[in-house]
Amino acid sequence: MRRGAGVRGREALPAARSLPLQLLAGSLCPASWASAALVSAASRAAAGDHSPRRRRLHPRPPPGRARGARAPSPRTRRPRCAGRRRGRKMAWVLKMDEVIESGLVHDFDASLSGIGQELGAGAYSMSDVLALPIFKQEDPSLPLDGETKHPPFQYVMCAATSPAVKLHDETLTYLNQGQSYEIRMLDNRKMGDMPEISGKLVKSIIRVVFHDRRLQYTEHQQLEGWKWNRPGDRLLDLDIPMSVGIIDTRTNPSQLNAVEFLWDPAKRTSAFIQVHCISTEFTPRKHGGEKGVPFRIQVDTFKQNENGEYTDHLHSASCQIKVFKPKGADRKQKTDREKMEKRTAHEKEKYQPSYDTTILTEVM
Repeated sequence: MRRGAGVRGREALPAARSLPLQLLAGSLCPASWASAALVSAASRAAAGDHSPRRRRLHPRPPPGRARGARAPSPRTRRPRCAGRRRGRKMAWVLKMDEVIESGLVHDFDASLSGIGQELGAGAYSMSDVLALPIFKQEDPSLPLDGETKHPPFQYVMCAATSPAVKLHDETLTYLNQGQSYEIRMLDNRKMGDMPEISGKLVKSIIRVVFHDRRLQYTEHQQLEGWKWNRPGDRLLDLDIPMSVGIIDTRTNPSQLNAVEFLWDPAKRTSAFIQVHCISTEFTPRKHGGEKGVPFRIQVDTFKQNENGEYTDHLHSASCQIKVFKPKGADRKQKTDREKMEKRTAHEKEKYQPSYDTTILTEVM
């Protein structure tokens, strides 16, 4: 009985042992492996084989070779089913990637399914958006960022600027010694600005000062030395016969570089000035050919205070000049113009164009 059962068990054993491979080929997942192992164990139990499965240490020789024959060299031995195992692993990996990808797509679609459903037509209103701080209207009385302050007056000198001045640099104007140059006094106020001076006179002081900071510190000594060399002369004079709209002109003997007058902003006003000093008179060496120092023409305007004195400051502006001997400014202007004509178009873009008039820049 036991012998017959053993035979039947050996006949059923190959089929039971081949069962996990069949299940693995159909479903490549850990759960399938577990179920295949259980089925194999059940088959062996039904066949009467209760002994544990042992690994065969020496595989059976193939047909046609004796049991004691020598096995071929490991180098010539072909691995069993290596390609099939690798293919099964790759197929299982690809299948798992498809499962994971389909799950992620499903979750993403589910997360997006409710977007936009709770936002109806009355979810928000444009008035709420406009109530944000960035949309609030600023106070019109306060100046906006980047808005330039409007000066109350503007002074324009009728003299051409030099074409040899680079961009972003201050303009430079050449003047002839002793020649009269017009400075137009313009009322630049907007309607309603400075109503306290409407219908009243203002006082302006025109001065010639040094542009270099080094000479500004020693201005008094420089002017006294010039006065000693040229007694009875003034650095700045006012050409009264050519001037228009100026009243009560004054020159202080102790201030050789300044003139003052009254004028009405509502009327046309032009002051003609004459500069008698030249730029090379204040250079350290006077051997000829020296580069002269630049000056500044500065205009300061004042209004009356409670006591009737013109001491309340309103506005100031200035420009940079160089003074040459008679006809010297014309020659210098021509020389600069010829130099600029020889430059290339790309180099000309780095320089300012020459203007027929010079606008005095506001002094803060």
